[in-house]
Amino acid sequence: EFTFRQTPFSHVELVSGLARVPGIAYVLTSITVGTYYLWNLFESASSEVSVPSKALVAAVLLGVVPLLGSRAGLLPVETYDHTPFGVSVFLLGVSYAVFQHNFYDVSPIARDIILDEVVDPMLVIDGESRLVDHSTAAEEGLPGLDAESLGEPLRAIDQELAEFVSTLSEGEQEELSLTVAGETRQFSVRLSDIEKGETAIGQVIFLRDITERKEFQQQLQYQKTVLEAQAEASISGILLVDEDRNILFANSKFADLWDVPP
Repeated sequence: EFTFRQTPFSHVELVSGLARVPGIAYVLTSITVGTYYLWNLFESASSEVSVPSKALVAAVLLGVVPLLGSRAGLLPVETYDHTPFGVSVFLLGVSYAVFQHNFYDVSPIARDIILDEVVDPMLVIDGESRLVDHSTAAEEGLPGLDAESLGEPLRAIDQELAEFVSTLSEGEQEELSLTVAGETRQFSVRLSDIEKGETAIGQVIFLRDITERKEFQQQLQYQKTVLEAQAEASISGILLVDEDRNILFANSKFADLWDVPP
């Protein structure tokens, strides 16, 4: 049953009855189903609660306040149904969560690339260099990264890494030193584009810790230098060849004995 009211402004009052039930059920069902699917989309980006997820929860909570307030008669105009205001708040919150962070483009693709089991830090950024996703190992390898970092610009998380990445091209690999837990670590950094069709909508940053490998290479180089010095100091001629009899090394004494040109 509908009743037309003139005060405090012109509006229609829908008197409680069976006709009102489908409308309420439709609103609640739409919000519930939409929230469920969006939550799964946002949370697929990380095991932690993301910024868009928090915006979604706030939109839902604020969105149902006018509906509940109207039902309880707690709002200023008891005869007016304030539910449309709640729906508007919900839509604005969802729009912010989806479009402000570009999760509608990047997240489903990023989760196919990022695996929680990888041992090296991996980051996913969108076209605006904002963090979209990351591996679990990234939180251990980058001190500035935590559960609140999703949606933040990469430069706000690690300025040095952001500046270094900005100089790299697709597929290019370079080495970078970063301070982790007070210790300088060597990383091999590589970029890979995330494409939707023919358009790049983001990038995956791969960081491989090569500190141990670099230290091993330095040790080998040191040992090589020591052996060469010992060989040069020897009074005997020393010649080193490979299995194909290609000369790998000859000391000065050997060159003098056999008149080998330098």
